[in-house]
Amino acid sequence: MRNLRYFMSGARLLIVLGFLSLIGSIILAYTNNFTPLPWSPSVVILAGIIGFVGFVSLGSALILFDTSWATRLNRHMAHSTPDRDSIVRVVKSDVAKRKEYFVYGAPEEIVREVVENDWPFKGKLKSKDWYVIDSRENDVSDKIYSEVEGTLKVVFE
Repeated sequence: MRNLRYFMSGARLLIVLGFLSLIGSIILAYTNNFTPLPWSPSVVILAGIIGFVGFVSLGSALILFDTSWATRLNRHMAHSTPDRDSIVRVVKSDVAKRKEYFVYGAPEEIVREVVENDWPFKGKLKSKDWYVIDSRENDVSDKIYSEVEGTLKVVFE
């Protein structure tokens, strides 16, 4: 499910621009046979290859960093339509006060397993001891996911 929620519109755009610059330079060099250019065709193709490598490198870096230059949202904050058998809850952290994340899980799973499987926080926080509370400050870590309502909060000890 997490693979469907990657938010990479900026990376896709850069990679497409890379291919377009390469194709455009090849077409421009080919048209040199019909309309003479002020540049050598090899210079045009070299510029297209450099543009291609540059755009694809930037797009790959955006995919690697798991974000998009077109928006400040990361993949856990990007909305997507869940599967029919999934429940979506908003999860906050007591460490990162302002950020809210979407967590997707099956109705019969335990809340702790759902948050652990779809961990939205930095990896180093996962190794700490933590538990999940609901909006009434009740510990719901061991409850069934479908029985929990409202915004959840992960508390680190």
